[in-house]
Amino acid sequence: MLPSKPDSLRVALNRVTFGARDLDVASVLASGWTAWVNDQLAAPPGDDPTLDAHLKAQILHIEYPATVPGMSQGTWAAVNEDRPLNYLNAETPVLWNIATKAGQSIAFGERTRIRQELAAATWIRNTHSRYQLREFMTDFWHNHFNIGKGENALATALLPVYDRTAIRPHV
Repeated sequence: MLPSKPDSLRVALNRVTFGARDLDVASVLASGWTAWVNDQLAAPPGDDPTLDAHLKAQILHIEYPATVPGMSQGTWAAVNEDRPLNYLNAETPVLWNIATKAGQSIAFGERTRIRQELAAATWIRNTHSRYQLREFMTDFWHNHFNIGKGENALATALLPVYDRTAIRPHV
């Protein structure tokens, strides 16, 4: 149980993370605040190995009906399955194809899936990453540049590429 008044270390961690985890508190106590911050700022590129394995193990459900004659321009089979997070590392042409053909030869559910996978990965990183400060800064820059998640279908579909190439390498 947490104390009614958090200590200054927990308050400081809460300001630079998505919530001070016991693991983070122990790390700061072991190395000191300055060393912990320096370690966070010197995070290697990409996800730490434990987080990477955790992301690769994730499964999300996807379900949508088959094309209804007269309701859609294209045809596709119904889908009701669990899938890994395949779109997180998809290249631009794959994501662009989904965005531009949704409702024609690809179900709209596939376009929505891109955003759902990125949201799931963001939540997982925010709670499981060793490099909490990086995740906090990544969230800040996503909010600062305000690339809408629903305002433009093409921009939304390319958010995994934006996250992977424009934001994460620079925080």
